[in-house]
Amino acid sequence: MPEPGPDDVVIKTSLSSISPGTELRCLAGEQDGLGRDHFPFIPGYSLVGTVVRASGRHAGLVGQMVFSSGARRAGHTTAWGGHIGDAVVPGDSVVPIPDGISPRTR
Repeated sequence: MPEPGPDDVVIKTSLSSISPGTELRCLAGEQDGLGRDHFPFIPGYSLVGTVVRASGRHAGLVGQMVFSSGARRAGHTTAWGGHIGDAVVPGDSVVPIPDGISPRTR
């Protein structure tokens, strides 16, 4: 996991969404820009998790469940980056999930 920058948050992922068509195409090496020479890579369009680390103006998000469209930076190529255990993302890009809303709500 890359060291988060001053405006980043770290999210411990609870759930990520699956798009079988896109992800199978990626794994088959048929996704534009993600041929077999890009393995390993991190697919997944989005994730829900809890902010476990933040600083500065985002420090108040620690402990908050949030939605993110995936990791922006990782130790491998990110093909959206949603299927990752710990996501480093810009704090401004997350959407807080209100208390009482299940992350499994559609």
